[in-house]
Amino acid sequence: MASDVQIITILIILFTFAASLIIRRRRPLPMRAISAYDVLPDLANESIEASRPLHIGLGGAELGSENTMLALVAAEAAYYAIQPATISDAPPIVTTSETSTIPLAVDTLRRAYASRGMIDAYRGTSARWYPAGPRALAYSGALTTLPADDHISSHVLVGEYGVELALVLASASRRGLTTIATSNSLTGQAVAYAMADHALLGDELFGGAAYLGKLPHLSNRNVTIDLLRWVLIVIIVLLMAYNLAQQFGS
Repeated sequence: MASDVQIITILIILFTFAASLIIRRRRPLPMRAISAYDVLPDLANESIEASRPLHIGLGGAELGSENTMLALVAAEAAYYAIQPATISDAPPIVTTSETSTIPLAVDTLRRAYASRGMIDAYRGTSARWYPAGPRALAYSGALTTLPADDHISSHVLVGEYGVELALVLASASRRGLTTIATSNSLTGQAVAYAMADHALLGDELFGGAAYLGKLPHLSNRNVTIDLLRWVLIVIIVLLMAYNLAQQFGS
């Protein structure tokens, strides 16, 4: 008889094939609601109406390390967040604490302006580097000064953060700023969940392009991943129940 691993492998292959057919659909499938992505367009509109810059922080996400994928995904989310705010009198601000991510931040800003045909309004100085310092406290401390110095309208913090994220979120809360936050670390995610107005948990950041870009194939991809996740959970539970039944039945 086939082993449990073989059965799971065959089922995953079959469901992956079915998933590829779903992704090819031209019409987007409805995705589960994520409050951070629902409110992000409103934050861009508030930035435009108030002539106050929207801040996107990439944190310690670094190119050329194990966090390369995180840096690229965070930059893509920043691109879609910046794009509607490019028509504002106050240009969006992108910050990072890693020198290797500076070119990525600059290019993200440039692409956002170019996509709206406003490349003349692009200013590379809106991409800023703040040194991390011990436990990234220097970077977090610098972000707490943005509401007073640059009169930002809100924080969108996507990238690598630790417990120091609490400093930024506490400062924003005192000033009544809306915050969206996530992190690749459990500590940072716990802080974001407890203190941010809208937190992105787990792999929700990686699905941002589908929610913000409104592209059918990306929407279908997200739905497929969610479906496969639940299918895998059901298979694991059924196999556990089957093994327990065999163990106690013998």
